[in-house]
Amino acid sequence: MRLSYEQAVAYLDSLIDFEKLGATYFGRDRFQLATVRRLLAALGDPQAALKIVHIAGTKGKGSTAAILDSVLRQAGVRVGLFTKPHLVDIRERTRVAGELVSPEEFAASVERVRPHVERLNAEPDADPVTFYEAHLAATLVLFATREVEVAIIETGLGGRLDATNALTPVATAITRIDFDHVDILGDRLEDIAREKAGILKPGVPCVFAPQAPEVASILREQAACVGAPTISCPAITEHPDGSFDVTAGHVYRGLRLPLAGRHQHENAALAIALGEMLGSTGVVVPEQSVRDGLAEVRWPGRFQVLAGEPTIVLDVAHNRVSAQVLREGLAELLTARPAGAGLVLVVGIARDKDVPGFVQALAPLARKVVCTDAHSPRAADPRTIAEAIEDCAAEVICVGTVAEALAQAQQAAEPTDVICITGSFHVVGEAMQALGIEP
Repeated sequence: MRLSYEQAVAYLDSLIDFEKLGATYFGRDRFQLATVRRLLAALGDPQAALKIVHIAGTKGKGSTAAILDSVLRQAGVRVGLFTKPHLVDIRERTRVAGELVSPEEFAASVERVRPHVERLNAEPDADPVTFYEAHLAATLVLFATREVEVAIIETGLGGRLDATNALTPVATAITRIDFDHVDILGDRLEDIAREKAGILKPGVPCVFAPQAPEVASILREQAACVGAPTISCPAITEHPDGSFDVTAGHVYRGLRLPLAGRHQHENAALAIALGEMLGSTGVVVPEQSVRDGLAEVRWPGRFQVLAGEPTIVLDVAHNRVSAQVLREGLAELLTARPAGAGLVLVVGIARDKDVPGFVQALAPLARKVVCTDAHSPRAADPRTIAEAIEDCAAEVICVGTVAEALAQAQQAAEPTDVICITGSFHVVGEAMQALGIEP
C-alpha cells in the first residue's frame, strides 16, 4: 500500500529528530557522515546528476539561498531548494521551481527512501538514520525525479558533520558566522568557523561574507589547506532611495530587494557571486535575471511586515546576532511611525539558545513584552525568558500559548504601535497559523 502524505510525515517524525530534542541531547559524538552516505549510495546516489550549491553560516544562509533560487528561476533554470526548518508545512523545506512539492510527490519520495532506512536501522550496532538524513535523501530523490538542474542546499547545523556535507557541490558560500549551537560547535568563534569551513572542497569555489578578523583568518587557512579557491563578498554601495549596487564580476546598479534590512543586501551580494560562479558549469545568469530575481524574491518570516493597525512584524531571529539585526530594523521602523508609537514584543525561544543575550537585545525597545512558548519540546519556559530580561522598563507578562500571546499583544497595542513576534521558527509559524497566513 502506497504511503499517504500524512503517513509519510508520520514516518519521518518517527525517526530520531535532533531539531525536536536538541542536538546536545544525543551528544556531540553522534554526528558523522557515514550513515547518510550509505543511504544515498543505496538509493543510487540521486545527487550525482545535480549541480549543487552548498551554503553554510550562522546568519543569512536561508535568505541567500532564497535569493539565489529566485535569480536562477528568472534565468530559466530549473531549481530545487532545500532549507530548514519550516514555519507551518514541512513541504516548505523542499521546493522545485519556486513551488512547494505536492503532497503526493512528497509521499512518493519518502516511500522510495523508507525501505533503505529500515534496512540500515535494522543492522546491529549501526547509527540509526535520523529524520534529517532521511528527509535530505527523500529531497534528493525528488530533485532527481523532477530533473532539477541546480540544487541549492542550506546546511542544518554547522557544516563539517552536517548531513548535507556528504554532497559534492559546484559552488559554496559561507555567510556571517557568530555564536550559535555552542554546545556542539564550540564556544569560541574560531571553533565555530572551523566547523562551518568544513564545507570547503578541493577545487570548489567559495564566497565568504565579511567576518570578524579571527573568523576570516580561519576560513582563509582552511581554504588554503583543502585547495578551495575563494572570493570575498562583492562590494555593496547603498543609495538614499533604498536601492543598492553590487560590484562582482559584473557591476549591477540600482538593485532593489523587497526583504527588509540592509543585511539582506549582503545576502543578495553573496547570491549574485554564487550565480556568477555557476557560469563555469554552463548556467548563464543574465543581468536582467539578477535584477528581476531580487525584485521578486519572497522569504516569509524574515522581518515580514504585515500591513494594518497595529503593524505586525514576523521574524524568526533566534540567536544574539540575529536579535541585534532585528533590533536595528525595529528601531528604524519605529522611527518612521507617528510620535508616541511603541513596540509590543512577543517572544518565545528554545531553552538551548542564549536566552538572556536574545531578549536583552530586544526588550529595551519594548513597552510590553509577552513571553510565551511554542508547541516544541525544546521551548524555554516563559518564566525563564521573563527572568532573563534585566533592567527593562517594559511590562513583562507570561502567556502559555502563542495564539494567546498574540491576542494579548493585539489587545495591549495602540493602532500606531508595532507588534513583533520572534524567537523561533515554531513561534512565528504558530503566529502565522493564528493570523491565517500561508507561508
